[in-house]
Amino acid sequence: MVFSIPTALARTPFKTFAANYTSAYSAQILRAIVSDPSHPLCLARTRKEKQKERSGLWWHVTVNHNASSTKVVRTWITRRLRTAFNDELRLRGITYDGKLTRGKSGFTHRSALSRMMQEGKSLSLTGSIRLHCKPALVTAKYEEVRQETGKAVDILLRGLEADKMEKEVRSAQQTYTQKFPRPRGQRQMEEHD
Repeated sequence: MVFSIPTALARTPFKTFAANYTSAYSAQILRAIVSDPSHPLCLARTRKEKQKERSGLWWHVTVNHNASSTKVVRTWITRRLRTAFNDELRLRGITYDGKLTRGKSGFTHRSALSRMMQEGKSLSLTGSIRLHCKPALVTAKYEEVRQETGKAVDILLRGLEADKMEKEVRSAQQTYTQKFPRPRGQRQMEEHD
């Protein structure tokens, strides 16, 4: 069974925010501007988005009027969620843009990732994730917010680990078939079945 980050995020009940993930790089905050050709900033933002480097993890925090009617509260909960997510990334040895750093103990329980880091490979979370504030974020304790954002970061790490393991298995299978090709007669018999 293949691990799916969007499915895992959808199945995890977050009380203080909603999380949407895509493996493609998209500035989800600017979606309304870029998708509307009549918007005055459409051309400038589209050009800037095309020039942006497609690596690491793009993450955004959004909020709407459902969370609070006052701008100051919406700004506060957006900053609160952004800070909690960034703190959880740092706690696990991940930079702001999703690159895993060497020597951090945040992912040692993930044997595949720690082994790859010891081999000198550089690892990075990829794709785009949008964290959308819910009204419960206003009254939630900061530790609850950290705990929920920690779950989201763990799901991203599980996805990275599953992806790397899948690539290693495919590589090993290709190496094995190159070193030990099947006999010609056996291939023909398998094709007829």
